[in-house]
Amino acid sequence: MPEAARTMVIFPTLLTSVEGVSELMCHPGRADEKLLSGSTYARERERELAILCDREIRTLLAEVLPEQVAADLSTGDLESVRRAVATHPDLHAPARVQGEDLLAALGVFLVVVASTFPVALPFLLIHDVSLAKTVSRGLSLALLFVGGYAVGRYSGVRPVWMGLAMLGIGAVLVAAVTALGG
Repeated sequence: MPEAARTMVIFPTLLTSVEGVSELMCHPGRADEKLLSGSTYARERERELAILCDREIRTLLAEVLPEQVAADLSTGDLESVRRAVATHPDLHAPARVQGEDLLAALGVFLVVVASTFPVALPFLLIHDVSLAKTVSRGLSLALLFVGGYAVGRYSGVRPVWMGLAMLGIGAVLVAAVTALGG
């Protein structure tokens, strides 16, 4: 098997633990100067494109696909998959920042500000630094509990237990910081 195909087997996990489900995760593409200057992954995109365009990828696909799927695919079918990936127009287009990317970045920014501002607020409102530090720690622990509760509700785990777990982790960290003089 060629080096490209060996790499293809190693770099993503092609087969998940669920029988009959295959997943190929990669970001193939051609890197222009703009992408090269703004992405540390640009060269990997070209490498992944070369791997996907390698003619011996058909052999790899036949080996990694579940038997039920591979048995139904002829060499022509595998070649069609390879050709479709190699000639897909989106793989050759330069990466561009879209409006939804900017909205997502703004969302991350707002979440970071919203989660750190309440912890900093006591230092703006309370003149006694020791008291402000205590209030800030209390707010931090309360926010950790609320965040853990929300994660618990979202993930189907008991919300109170998840909130208490996050609170416990926070309490250990606060104790460590306090012991170190912070």
